[in-house]
Amino acid sequence: MELETFNISPDEIEKAMTPRTRAIVLAHLLGNPCEMGRIMAIARRHDLLVIEDACEAHGAEYRGRKAGGFGDMSTFSFFFGHHISTIEGGMLLTDDDECAELARTLRAHGWVRDRSDRDAIARGHPQIDPRYLFVNLGYNFRPTEVQGAFGVHQLKRLEGYVEARRENARYWSGQLAGLSPHLTCHSEREGTRHVWFGYPMLVKPSAPFTRAQVMAHLEEMGVETRPVLAGNIEEETVMRLVPYRKVGGLANARFIHRNAFYIGNHQGIGSEEREAVADYIRDFVVSRDGMVAGKASR
Repeated sequence: MELETFNISPDEIEKAMTPRTRAIVLAHLLGNPCEMGRIMAIARRHDLLVIEDACEAHGAEYRGRKAGGFGDMSTFSFFFGHHISTIEGGMLLTDDDECAELARTLRAHGWVRDRSDRDAIARGHPQIDPRYLFVNLGYNFRPTEVQGAFGVHQLKRLEGYVEARRENARYWSGQLAGLSPHLTCHSEREGTRHVWFGYPMLVKPSAPFTRAQVMAHLEEMGVETRPVLAGNIEEETVMRLVPYRKVGGLANARFIHRNAFYIGNHQGIGSEEREAVADYIRDFVVSRDGMVAGKASR
């Protein structure tokens, strides 16, 4: 991971590859697009698929192209905490016909009924009622028409929502710039459009306070905080159930896991709330910095 973005590091991708590697799976974390130019070059060089997790990146861009539009397939989430919502559910994008047909099967119990080639498949299995023909394993991931109606309505508002979040981030970055000796805040990189699903911060090891302390202060002031999910996923308990291979010590992932957090960012945040959040953070850091300075002077 990159400390500057919390995204996958292109420098580390090829180090992790083996002859069995078939795909690069990446997440545009918190709405900050990955270095897709370098990543797609690596994928072409090694003939790999690219799967983009754009669940937090609705409207994000890299070099003028939308996040989620680079790889062989991509996913978006419409959970109610995201830029736009259908309450639950999401979307898979692909321009590969075979992948699209497989996705239609997997989302509905392995059923053929949503596939464009269902009649051809049915002709190959005349002994089975074509209304109940299952050709694969599957799940129940079918969206409802009500969810679709929510999504169509929300999509028209996406750009306004994104710009409101970007304005919040610009304000916070300006207000908190003076705290850089203790806090690292993300910025929008040249050639990208960051859509700020949340506003992340990284507590430096030399800071006179811990991540837990600043998070506790914000929670006490009524500002919800979150760790960067899932941080270093290797440390998650569920990984005991998953066969996996680790390359290197994952130093950046471990550091982010212990020292980074983010606050919510929403288009409904007004100037008063935005200013209050900046004041809470600034006042806390200054008070802690002053305590350390006072001890040193004595």
